[in-house]
Amino acid sequence: PQSVLDWFTSVGFFDTGIDGKLHFHSSERWAGVLSGDARNGGWPAQGYDIFRTQGVVPFTKLPVTAEMTLAEYFDPTAITQELKDIGLKFLELMGGKNYCQYQWVVDGGQTNIPRMAQAIVNSPLDLGIPVNSGWNQVHPSIATGQPVHVVTGYAVEGTSVLISDNYSPYLKVLDNGYQISYVMQMILQYIPPPPAPQAPIQPTVQNTVSWLTMLSNWLSLILERLTPSGRARLGGASRPDKWPAFRAEYAKTHPPICAVCGGKSKLNLHHLRPFHAFPELELIESNVVWLCNKNLCHIRIGHLSDFQSINPTGKEDIKLWHDKIASRPMTVEDIKKDMPPLSTDNEQSK
Repeated sequence: PQSVLDWFTSVGFFDTGIDGKLHFHSSERWAGVLSGDARNGGWPAQGYDIFRTQGVVPFTKLPVTAEMTLAEYFDPTAITQELKDIGLKFLELMGGKNYCQYQWVVDGGQTNIPRMAQAIVNSPLDLGIPVNSGWNQVHPSIATGQPVHVVTGYAVEGTSVLISDNYSPYLKVLDNGYQISYVMQMILQYIPPPPAPQAPIQPTVQNTVSWLTMLSNWLSLILERLTPSGRARLGGASRPDKWPAFRAEYAKTHPPICAVCGGKSKLNLHHLRPFHAFPELELIESNVVWLCNKNLCHIRIGHLSDFQSINPTGKEDIKLWHDKIASRPMTVEDIKKDMPPLSTDNEQSK
């Protein structure tokens, strides 16, 4: 990220190379001093683990010069608190210790130049090699014995490996056939931070009602599929995946109130034309209406008292019964006024 690159620049990680371009340049002394290996060196993973636990620092703040003595190079007092803080900040910005991984490239004493050429594109290689009498020659002879020295391979040219070393001459070439017993490689990569945790939703009346509505929707679907009456209403068909969302949206613009009695509990969204017979009308608003189970409006008016049936004139009957219930007589006077004359037995017999 640009913010990380800006910090690299501000503390001096970039300097100009021999090609005239800016390059990220960290100090090799950092791991050498902190690992305590001193002149005789040590296992490469010791250096890697310094990077993993204490980061890296700019070469400009912990440089190496040709005039520097070994005592000056490995002077522990060169590691100041400022450098330690930079190293830990680098570690933090790169994503923690896992930003630094190391792996085998060649293991078991079998030199594999093509594999090394492929790997070196990603990062320099640590080579475990033996040392022989011709060691300080630019083209040393074929060596034998155990790997007792670690050098850095920075390029592969044909069948030769170009290395840098801390023994003069510092740049050497391992010709084809020189024994390379093992090759390790360190890979650094930026690890993005995890997404910031979202603040927990504070419970409110609106949130609670929303969750209860969603729960009610799903429970109604389950009951429709598991209960005999539910399976009968579905006609053996299955609700489409879009049904819960449609039902929830419908409830926002059509308050859940029974279209017959005005009840607000035990409601079902009834299809005037059943969706197992008219699947194209399943999610059409004009084909659905709220009916309740509490007062049996759903089964009696919507299904004529049998969930395997349907009321062909359901829309008209729903309006008829809604109007009847809305204007139902409540007082004795209203009852007497609205009741039609009662026929006598003699008139009935005629």
